[in-house]
Amino acid sequence: PRFRGRGENPIDRSMAMNVLEGYGAALFRLSQTVDPVVLIWTSTFALALAYFFIAKLVEPLFPTQQNTRSSPGAPGAAAQGIAGESSRGVSTDGISLTKQNSGSREVTEEFWSRVEPEVRSLHEGFRRKVLAAAGEGRKAALFGGRITISTCGVLFQEDECHQLKRRATLVPHARDLVEALSYFGRVYLVTQVLDDRSQENAVRSLREGGICGTLVEDHHCLFCEKHVSKVSIARQVEPCVHVDAERATASELQRFLPRVLLVSKTAGAADPSKPNMLHAETLHSFCSS
Repeated sequence: PRFRGRGENPIDRSMAMNVLEGYGAALFRLSQTVDPVVLIWTSTFALALAYFFIAKLVEPLFPTQQNTRSSPGAPGAAAQGIAGESSRGVSTDGISLTKQNSGSREVTEEFWSRVEPEVRSLHEGFRRKVLAAAGEGRKAALFGGRITISTCGVLFQEDECHQLKRRATLVPHARDLVEALSYFGRVYLVTQVLDDRSQENAVRSLREGGICGTLVEDHHCLFCEKHVSKVSIARQVEPCVHVDAERATASELQRFLPRVLLVSKTAGAADPSKPNMLHAETLHSFCSS
């Protein structure tokens, strides 16, 4: 005799088996009459639809990378720390960072207490000059956006990309400058290189200087081989400010971007016909003066 589990009904079991056999036979007959190509596409669509609904159901159970980032002041959060506070009442004109209520003001002061005074001073100088002569609506659009920096001649002492094949030497205060700009917006570094050796030297220098992988995420350190590629990258990133030491690049991007800073010892006076083109001998002098 067969031993049944507690509460098991042999009639229900038989009915269930009959139903399954019926479904199986129906599916088999359907597969014989339907075009195999149609069957494959239908099955693929059904699987994709099932995957979509399952992913939506389990999404709340797993926190996203954006929600698990560290608090303001940590690497990677700099671009959102102060820029995010702008929407909560931070004054973006001048150098004042006081807020409209005492509670928010305490948050701002607590944030800046973790920042070196030199870095804060560089940030305030950069922000004051970039936002100068911009209307209130324009200031809100600029503050908290992306910033692209062409490293040759700006962060590197080497002005030409072919010089990176021998070495890549950071300018003084390079890390402080990148950190200061990161409190204005998310920083992207664009380096034009001619070969793998040049790229290796640039990456090594940026890592040893505490910039790449800390202040700037690895996938925001971009490399290209040609001048036209550098222009294309800057346009695709759509920064609010682009910093470059090459006049041709700065002049070309000036037509498309809100602010372009040309870093050159022979930059000369600003052209009144190009109000969005800024000039400075070095990035440090621009931020500190």
